[in-house]
Amino acid sequence: KPQVAELNTPTSGPLKRAADRTEAKARRRHAGRGLLLQHGETEYAVPVTRKTRRETSVARRQLLSADSFTFHVMQGLNRVTVVVTSKNGEQSREYHLNVIRRAPASHSRLMRVTVSGGEMWPKDFDPNVTNYEVWTQYHMPSITLQAIGLYGATRVLVQDNPVKSGQWSLPIAVTNTPTRAQVTGMAEDNITITKYHFILKKFD
Repeated sequence: KPQVAELNTPTSGPLKRAADRTEAKARRRHAGRGLLLQHGETEYAVPVTRKTRRETSVARRQLLSADSFTFHVMQGLNRVTVVVTSKNGEQSREYHLNVIRRAPASHSRLMRVTVSGGEMWPKDFDPNVTNYEVWTQYHMPSITLQAIGLYGATRVLVQDNPVKSGQWSLPIAVTNTPTRAQVTGMAEDNITITKYHFILKKFD
């Protein structure tokens, strides 16, 4: 939500100090909620990653100083123009916002998978290797798995159940016959996935 601040501020004296205090209050009020335009600056590039629905039309709105406005962005470059007009209507100035919405990431590989209660083979996890064996002692009834995405937006599923990156899964039962476990990395685009397969076995 870009925020529009008072632009016709005095340059010195008590009025300037009062304007600075007003602007500081506005910044604290809108901290973390959007962009606050600064006096004398007219061009911004704002990265937007939150998903919004597509809009084909842009509404024109009349705003008071420090009011906010909301607009829906499409993937790619979106250009927004803010026109500030003086009280007497004789002067105006345009401010341009370039809002860039990037495409959802398609990275789905995992950086690391760790086993608790067993030994993984190969021992060193490789994001490009998707098949492993896990060996446990005969008396162990279950194992747990911990996975971390190679990229921050990658989500983790263990046995098709969502698990936060870096947290341990629910216990996975190990029987006397080989059983299978699966860890999935899902990309931000909700389409691209990488599946890692684990065959669970017990030592004789």
